[in-house]
Amino acid sequence: MCIRDRVSTQSTGYPHGMSHVDSPYSYPLSLKPHDHVFLEQVSVPGAGRVLELGCGDQCQAALFLAQHADLVVAVDSAPEAVGSAQARTKHLAHVSVCCADMRRLAPCELQGHCDFDHVCFFYSLHHLAPPDVTAALAMAWELLAPGGTVLVAALVGHGTG
Repeated sequence: MCIRDRVSTQSTGYPHGMSHVDSPYSYPLSLKPHDHVFLEQVSVPGAGRVLELGCGDQCQAALFLAQHADLVVAVDSAPEAVGSAQARTKHLAHVSVCCADMRRLAPCELQGHCDFDHVCFFYSLHHLAPPDVTAALAMAWELLAPGGTVLVAALVGHGTG
């Protein structure tokens, strides 16, 4: 977890015998206890404005955080994923899903907003090349309101080279 005015980290690994390979993204959060706890850190009454970058077709973080947020904007660069995510969130008036590049966002792509209380990367950064990860994190920082939180859930493993 990264608070804009203070930085800290927290590991939310899977319990013994369970890994991201064993737990497909389509599984509900109830079957992924560490992810659930991770998102609960900001899913509190009055959560404000939430931006999920790289929501994919499941839009799990946005749906979970929508419980207490005033506004949720979810972004993905794949039109097919955006279509599926829009179908999943169509019953929530305060949630919108748009097709955009998380490395370069304009307020017009984010329902006119440019300051979010929480910016979330929920297993999305590993899809980017290292320079693009830097660009996406810089974009998140730019869109973060003072005192806001950047949440990064990422795959951790052994490199191949």
